[in-house]
Amino acid sequence: MKIDHGRVNIIRTIIETLYLQGIIGSGLCFVGMSWCVKKRGPVFTAAFSPFVQIMAALIDIPVLHEQLNLGR
Repeated sequence: MKIDHGRVNIIRTIIETLYLQGIIGSGLCFVGMSWCVKKRGPVFTAAFSPFVQIMAALIDIPVLHEQLNLGR
C-alpha cells in the first residue's frame, strides 16, 4: 500500500492551521477579557458569559444543525 505524501501534507497543514487558530483565538480572548477587567472590573466581564452561550447556540443551529431545546 502506497502512502500519498501530498495528502498527508495537506492533512498536517489543516491540523496545524486549526491548532494555530485555537492559540490565536484563545490569546485574543484573554487579552480582551483582561482589558475589560482593567476598564470596568470583573463583574462587567462576567456579565458577558451568557452572551457567549447565546452566540454559541446561534452558530450551532445553522452550522451543525443542532436542535435548540428550551426547558425540558
